[in-house]
This record gives sequence, structure tokens and C-alpha cells, in this order.
Amino acid sequence: MSRQVELTHYQDRTGRSLLCPILFSMGFLPYMCPLGAPFLRSSSTFMIGASSSSSTAISTTSTSSSTGGASVWHRELRRLAFPPFMEGHVNMGVRWRILGALLFCGLCLGCFLVFFFDLEMSSSISQSLGLFGAGVVAPSAPRAAPGHVEFSLLIGVLTRATDYADRHFLRLVYRTQPTLFVEIDVKFVVCNLTNVEQKVLVGLEILRYGDIIVLNCTENMDNGKTYTYFSSLPRILPRRYDYIMKTDTDTYLRLGHLAESLRPLPREDLYYGFVIPPCRSRDAHRGYMSGMGYVLSWDLAEWIGVSEIPPKNVVGPEDRLVGQWLDAGNKARNRYTEKPGMYDYLGADKGCPQALIPETVAVHRLKTQVMWIDVLNYFNATRALKPSNLYHIV
Repeated sequence: MSRQVELTHYQDRTGRSLLCPILFSMGFLPYMCPLGAPFLRSSSTFMIGASSSSSTAISTTSTSSSTGGASVWHRELRRLAFPPFMEGHVNMGVRWRILGALLFCGLCLGCFLVFFFDLEMSSSISQSLGLFGAGVVAPSAPRAAPGHVEFSLLIGVLTRATDYADRHFLRLVYRTQPTLFVEIDVKFVVCNLTNVEQKVLVGLEILRYGDIIVLNCTENMDNGKTYTYFSSLPRILPRRYDYIMKTDTDTYLRLGHLAESLRPLPREDLYYGFVIPPCRSRDAHRGYMSGMGYVLSWDLAEWIGVSEIPPKNVVGPEDRLVGQWLDAGNKARNRYTEKPGMYDYLGADKGCPQALIPETVAVHRLKTQVMWIDVLNYFNATRALKPSNLYHIV
């Protein structure tokens, strides 16, 4: 039996267990009100009286042999509910009210206990059956409460289908960073899967993490993948974001600092990143944003998808082409360069390297594990670890 069938079967049993006390209480409705006596007399006649010696004579007249069992059952019920010493001292109406009150209280207590037990068991079993189910998404970084989200950001990490290890590592890096007032979704962007290995392994990643976007393109770096990325998102995403970011697997983003940097900026017609050339330039309206990571507002992504300008110019360095598209379309009036918060790693052999600084937003060109460890250690990426007897990390 599959987990879904087991869960459905359990839910059916829960429904039936809740239904039983309801039907049971409905069967006793005639006994729980003073008007129940005529109902009882319709099946068997009770002749009840009190003698002068405080003794009670009870006679039951059965209309047929088929009602004999019911009469005996009624006598036993009355005997259990009202001991002989009470007869003659309590009239019929009062006794039925007492019996009704007792039954009603008992049924209420029983229904509460059954409902509470089923609710707890249903929750526990649902979690157990769904723990390893398909489509389970791994826990992400802590997010803001729904009422405190100021804006949303989609980060697309352009990667190849075969970069399995890089994706797993970056999940650790990004899913352990808190995002307190912004909703950030990190997705890994690949082109079409071309063989059985990719379809199986990437398919498993999608089932487990749900964070991969497969574009309809042939894998490439400077031959249209970035255009396909920006132009496709407004059409294929199930929701709208305030900003869309493109970045690479060799870039470390500090999500909290990135959110703080974007927080005061416009939500429309925005082009944000690390402007070049030259490395020291602070004029965001001259040049283009480096491919280490740049942000476009949602309306600019929509424009890329419908404009005739970008499709005519898709071959070449993708970061420079994006700047050319926006210039040709007279777009991105709001341009901001994040300096000195974005830069290349100091040990990189090219680019715009500088030493690590506390106010960092992004570090680029992390080509080796040694570089990554140096950066993660500098920013104390494991500071959220709490003391535990299960590990000893100094």
C-alpha cells in the first residue's frame, strides 16, 4: 500500500471514528429531554406510580413478542439510572432530566477525547507518511513573517546540468543565511538536459529541492543563455518578483547585506550591480554591470521578453550585452553600483580584486575550495551553530 493510500485510509478511519459518537448521541436524543417520554411509550408502555408505602410498581406491557427485548432493555436502563431508593421520591420528569444530563455530559466528554486523539494522530501520521514523499523541499533560510516582507528577489545562479557538486555546496551556503525582511528565492538555471544521466540526477534534485529551472536552450555561456533566462522568467514563473538577479557559481552573495543594499532603491526600471569599466568607476550610467551578479527590476525583464532589441544581439559577453540592450532601449533610468561592497577575490588572477571587508555584498572569482573556505571563515558563516552534545566545533 502506498503512503498516499495509507494516509487516505487513516483519514477514512478517523472520519468514521468521529461519526460514531455523533450517531450514538443522536440515538439517545429522546432520552435527553423531557419530551422523550412519549417517544419511549410509542414502543412500550410504562406504568409508573408511587404507592403510599413509598414503593414503586412498574409494569411493562409489550405489544408483541418482538418488543419484549426492547422492554427488558428499557427496564434495565431505568434500573441502572435510578436505584430503587430513588423511586417514589423523584417524579418521572425529573428523573429523565437527570438521565439526559448525565448522558449528554458523558457524550460530550467522549466526543472531545475522540476528536483530540484523532487530531493528534492524524497530524503525526501525516508527517510520518510525508517525510520522505516526492517533492519534499529541504528547509530554507529563516524568512520574515508574511506581514513584514518588504520586497521579493529571485536569484538565478547560472550553472551547467553536470555541476551537481556546485549546486549542493551553494545550497548549504545560501540556505543557512537568514533573510529577515525580504523574500529571497535562489534557483539554479540550466539549459536542456541532453542525456539519461542528467535527466535522472537533475530530476532527483528537482524532486528533493524544487530549486532548478530548465530553460529551453543549448548549454552555453556567451551565446544567448542570459537572454533566454531574463526573457523566459516573466512567462514561466508562477508569480511576480520585485527584482530578478543573475549570478554565477563562483560568486558568494551575503543575502542580508544584499537585501539592505536594495532596500531603499526603486522597484521599477532598476539596474544594479558592480559597474565596469574601469574597476574604480562610480558612474553607474556609463559602462555595464559585471557578470559576478546584477539585478534587474521585474519590468525590465518583461521588456527584454517583448522587445525586438535584445534578440538581435545575443552573442558575446553576456554582462556587456545586457548593458547594451538597456542603453539601446533607453531603459534602466535607475542605475546603482554597489561599491566597495562587490568585488573580486584578492587572490584572483584578473578582474577587480580587493581584500575582504565587513560590509561585503558579493565576492567573485572563488575558483577553488581554499578560496571559498577563506571567505566563509572570514564572515563566520557557521556563527548560528548552537552548543550541543552531538558535536564539538571550536
